[in-house]
Amino acid sequence: MNPHALPRVHHHRDRTRVVKPKKRGFCARLCGKKPRPQHLAEAHKDDDDRLEAEIRLNKSQTKNELVAEEITRWQEEVTDLKTLLQHRLQVGHDLNLPVDDVLAKAMNKTEDLDDSKTRRAAPEFTSFEEARQIVLHATA
Repeated sequence: MNPHALPRVHHHRDRTRVVKPKKRGFCARLCGKKPRPQHLAEAHKDDDDRLEAEIRLNKSQTKNELVAEEITRWQEEVTDLKTLLQHRLQVGHDLNLPVDDVLAKAMNKTEDLDDSKTRRAAPEFTSFEEARQIVLHATA
């Protein structure tokens, strides 16, 4: 609410009077900044919000299109690989090779980690006395 729009009230001990707001001077009326009407300011704010929303929408749509193109490219590659696998299976069956067994092993393959490098070797002694003897012979 504009404080200049309301009249000011001066209280004096004998009388109360209403003081009108000061008018702008001549130069201020000619060259001064005019207040923007409230309804236009709100409309301009809505236009800015709408513009920002449209920009975000365009960016997300282009990103979605790129992702969709990449998905279709990968789907085409998967279908190519499946057809290649079917052809190789057919050739293997024609040559009487055990391709079904090889395929089953490859599809159900579980990785067994080779822990021979990380596994500790069993100690060559059963007591610390034996260990001392081994160290003494090794250093002597």
